Formats: sequence, structure tokens, C-alpha cells
Amino acid sequence: MGTSTIETTLVEAGLRAEIRLLGQLLGETLRAHEGLALYELEESIRLRTKALRQEYVPAEEAAFVHELDRIPVDDAARLIRAFATYFQLVNLAELERQARSVLERGDESTDLDESVARCIEYGVPAESVAAVLERLEVRPVLTAHPTEAVRRSILDHQDRIGQELVRLRAPLSARERDRVRQRIATQVDVLWHTDELRSFRPRVLDEVGNALFYLERTFFDTIPEVQQQLADALTRWYPDIRPPDGIIRVGSWVGSDQDGNPNADAAMLTQTLHLQRRSLLTLYRERVRALARDLSQSSGLAAVSPQLSDSIRRDEVELAEYAGTLNPGTVDEPYRRKLSFIWRRLGPRSTMTRRPTGPLRSWRPTSTCSMPACAATRKRRWPTASSCGCAARSRPSASSARTSTFASIVRSSRPRRSKSSNVWGAAWVNGRRPPSARRRSRWWLRAGRPTPATCWPRSTRWRRRSGWRRVPRRPSSSA
Repeated sequence: MGTSTIETTLVEAGLRAEIRLLGQLLGETLRAHEGLALYELEESIRLRTKALRQEYVPAEEAAFVHELDRIPVDDAARLIRAFATYFQLVNLAELERQARSVLERGDESTDLDESVARCIEYGVPAESVAAVLERLEVRPVLTAHPTEAVRRSILDHQDRIGQELVRLRAPLSARERDRVRQRIATQVDVLWHTDELRSFRPRVLDEVGNALFYLERTFFDTIPEVQQQLADALTRWYPDIRPPDGIIRVGSWVGSDQDGNPNADAAMLTQTLHLQRRSLLTLYRERVRALARDLSQSSGLAAVSPQLSDSIRRDEVELAEYAGTLNPGTVDEPYRRKLSFIWRRLGPRSTMTRRPTGPLRSWRPTSTCSMPACAATRKRRWPTASSCGCAARSRPSASSARTSTFASIVRSSRPRRSKSSNVWGAAWVNGRRPPSARRRSRWWLRAGRPTPATCWPRSTRWRRRSGWRRVPRRPSSSA
């Protein structure tokens, strides 16, 4: 028996052991949550179909189908879910084994290496290869209507089970192996209780979430790996050629396919782009943080280029407040300090940008007058439109869902007799303003701040009664 045959046999044996383990864990879940009767029925059906596959007898098949027809509908639905979950786990184990076998090929040449070597064999000059690489663009496109509609939750649970299977293949102690098995059992239990179908019509954002799963779990790591394989192949066979950047560019129809779906509009496209951008920036921040943990070289033991030193000094000036929060030890660790600034630039101003959520909007003044009362509102979010008598007006702006929801609740619960808000943006709730707004009003008046008439709401006046409160101005009687 050759070496390749032995390796194939070992891989098949490991795959059978993983499938047997997943089947046992699924059986434990069925016994614990669905009862022993359903588990025994499922096992009997599995064994009879296995026997029919090994030795087909038409009479036995007809009798078996007749028995299946007499199963109640509820039990039949649970049996279908049990077999569907089992085959999902089997496919997962096979895919994980295939991926592992590709990684374990060692120093064998890749497909790209063989393709570039074939160019050398056919005598293709380096100029022709470089010209083709300059025009080459590979663009995998994610479709908005996938043939396999799987929920993001199902994909996440399957991914976690696959990660635990990878850990299970490593040499572990008995205690560690039991812990990994327990984690797999927990994920199988959660997968069994997760509905594969939604109880409502899938939204465009659900499709966006599925596309983000493959973007985060597959393309983000695979594209750099493929580009590195191409670079290694060119270095081996065409040392003078440097592969251009950006050969592979991912495209997506998800959230932007304007083919008549009324929900796929410009606002949905904007939200899709925001989610994709946030996901990628989050992944970049994680990788930058991991890289900062690794690059701990000290400036006293390693040479630092002048360009890096100048870049760090510029970052310290531009991000002075953040630089003051860094660990003083990073002063002597230039790479870690520079990566800290990169991590910060990828942070709050990029990923924490708030976006509009549906029809609910918060309000923000587009312009302010020079009056102190209005100048104080420049950094305030107004839950309703401004009623100030000056030129400052408000318009809806993209803010957080929390502020927008609060504004909508305030507007719906506010009495009809007070349809305006004060200059601080405090709305009436059950006839009274929030306590924080009352405290600000008392401070403003007691501090002797100028209160020009043009900056107070038109429909209100102030009266001293158990603290400062705002009351509606009584309509003047017409003669």
C-alpha cells in the first residue's frame, strides 16, 4: 500500500469518526428534547434505508413506504428536520476535511504555480505576461438571489461547529477533548432549536447579512492568500515581474439590485454600503490590533526609518488627545505606537458613524444665529423642529436610532397645547419638560445669560412657580 493510499485511508477514517460524533450528539439532542420515541423512529428509518441501499428488495421498499405514510404529520415534520440537520452536519464535516487536506498538501505546487510554469514551458516572454497582468481583473460577484437561501444564524452555528472540529483534530488531553466535545454538543443543540425558515418574508437586509458572512469568513482571508500565491509563482518563474495590486475585486448585487424590488432603493443601497464598510473596517481593526501585539520592537534595539518617525510625530499632533491616553511604554516601541494610531483612525469616526434608520429622524439645526442662546445649541440634537424666532432652522439628519426613537415617542406623547420646544431641544413629556432641561433652564437664567427675545420660542413664556417652568402663552383675545 502506497503512502498516498495510507493518507487517504487515514483521512477517510477521521471523517467517519467526525460524522459518527456529530450523529451521536444530534441523537443526544433528540432524546433530550424530542423524546425517546422519535429518536428510535429516526434510527429505525435510517437503518432500514441503509439496508435497502445495500440490498434492494422492491417488496420491502413498498412496505417501508406504506409505513412512512402512516406517520402523523407532526412527527413527520420533526423527522424531516432531524434528517436535514444530520445531512447538514455531514456536509460540514466533509467540507472541513476537504479544506484541511488542501492546507496539508505541504510544499506541493499550487494551480497558479503550475500555470505560470506552463508559460515558461511554452516560451512566453516576460513582457507578454506583464502586459496580461496589467489588464487582468478577476471579479467574483455575490448575487442577490442565491440558490441556497440559508439564514445567517444557521451559517454562524455551522461555522462554530467547524472551528471546534478543527480543534478536535489537534493532539489534546482527555480533559480538553471533553471540553471541545461539550462545545460541539452545545452548538448542535442550539442548531436544532434554530428555525431554518423565518416566520416573515425575508428582507433585503437579510440578504445583505448573508453576503457579509461570506465576505467576512471567506473573501477577506482568501483574496490575500491567492494574491500571495501569484506573487510567489511569479517570483519563482519570472523574478523581474511584480504582480499589480487589486487584481481580485469583489462585487455584489445584494442590496443594490434595482430590478423592480421597491425595497431596494437608494436608501437601502446607502445602508448596504455602510454595513459593508463597517464590517471591513472592524476586521481591519482586529488585524491591526493583533499586529500591534506582535510588533514589539524597541527603538533602542532596532533601527527605525526617518519616514516612520516623522509619521508618528504627525499622528501625535493630529491625534493629541488620543496620544495622551496611550501607554507611556509605546514611546520606545515605534511600530506598536504607529499601529495604535492606525487603529484609532479606523475607529470611531469611521465605524461609529450613525446612520438613518427608517423614517424616524432626529433633528439638528442647519445654521445658528450669533445669539448666545442659539450658539449654545450648535452641539445639541433637537428632537423637534426649531421654533426659535431667529434665522436658525432645522432639518432631518442622519443620527442614531436611539435618539430618533426617543424623538418619536416624545412627539407622540406630547400634549397638543405645546407644539414647540425650547432652545435646548427639550420637549414636553406629560405636560412637563425633562428634569435635565429644567436644570439647564434654571442655570441659564440664574447665571445672568443674555436672553434676547428673538431666541426664545414664540409660543411660550416663562413663569416662576415651584422652580422655572414653561407654560403656553395664552392666546390674545381678538376684539
